[in-house]
Amino acid sequence: MLKNGLFAIKQEPSISISNSNISEPDSDNTSQKKEGMSYQEWGFIRAGLCQGSETGLETSIHSVIQQKKLEMQGRTQLQEEHRIKIRQDIAQVEQENENKELQKKSKEDSLLFEENKIKKYQEQINDLKNHPEKVTQDPASKASFIIGLTIITFLTIYLFVFYSSASFSAFFKEFSVNDIGVTNSIFDPQAIKTAWESGFTELVLILTIPFVFLGLGYLIHKFQESEGLVKYFKMGFFIIITFIFDCILAYEITEKIYNAKISDIIDSNPPPYSILAAFQSINFWMVIFAGFVVYIIWGIVFNFIMEAYSKLDKVKVQIEQWLLKINRAKNECKDIKEQIQQLNTEIKNNNAIIDKKRIELERAIFCPQEIKLEINNFFNGWISYLSGANRSNEQIKAQLIVAEILNKI
Repeated sequence: MLKNGLFAIKQEPSISISNSNISEPDSDNTSQKKEGMSYQEWGFIRAGLCQGSETGLETSIHSVIQQKKLEMQGRTQLQEEHRIKIRQDIAQVEQENENKELQKKSKEDSLLFEENKIKKYQEQINDLKNHPEKVTQDPASKASFIIGLTIITFLTIYLFVFYSSASFSAFFKEFSVNDIGVTNSIFDPQAIKTAWESGFTELVLILTIPFVFLGLGYLIHKFQESEGLVKYFKMGFFIIITFIFDCILAYEITEKIYNAKISDIIDSNPPPYSILAAFQSINFWMVIFAGFVVYIIWGIVFNFIMEAYSKLDKVKVQIEQWLLKINRAKNECKDIKEQIQQLNTEIKNNNAIIDKKRIELERAIFCPQEIKLEINNFFNGWISYLSGANRSNEQIKAQLIVAEILNKI
């Protein structure tokens, strides 16, 4: 048996031959396969005609392939089934292309709509720049801006005084019994003077801490102007940071108040000050409300002021709104163009598949498995000749030749 992954040759009963068959084949034997002759018989005859040569074997195998193709080409039902299958494949791809053409048309209409929007917004911008008198100013915006500016000014002064005094009291001031009140402990009128006398570093610290809180409030406002859900996480983060900072100031101040109170008590062993004690102290929450709550109010008022200010110039506001819409429309156009390009690529690939299928439609169908089967049968006859002629040692080379041809089918 021929051991190869592509084919295996059965050991059929040997076809008897005589010495005369080896040297001089029968005059009736021809190189062509006769009607009714099996491929195994044809292989035996061709081996005798070629004297079992390697060159003859290779030529004979190619003759088997051509003979089998001719037979399959003449099978009308097989060829028609093949063409029906190809026509179905072509129809399926053509239907897919029709759907993609409809999608493409819809995308092109959407693209035209977005481009017209851009053109319209641009025309409106140009018209407003040339005729700004078409937009009237809003008196309410001006009043809101003035009122808000007045409030924010006093709130800023308050926060500056509060945080400078509170930071001085929390970090540098030594409390006495007379300073145990929240007002005296926080709002120290001598804070800046005392800090100046204590050193330049202390002065810089208590003067700059208020701007830290004002800067955090400004950042929160800027985050509100951005889009997306991320801005809420950023705003929440900075608000929490501010609250923690206020809690630290309140804790330091109320701890000093507590220590000042117990220092005046004789023969007592009071518990140490703790976070739980701070949360239960009214003074702690007074510091929080005097600082953090006012800071939140400052941020809200500041946001209202900026909105009112932006509305003072309605021409600028309107143009900015149209520019924003133009940018959105341009991004939409970019996405649509990419989708259209993708559809064009898919349609082009489908057209290439259709062209290839139409070429296949004009060709005959050949079944490789059937061809390989008849090659095996033919080779059985060839091997029978070599065995009968006592040339079994040539079978290995013959097997390699056939295996190479089968691998190419």
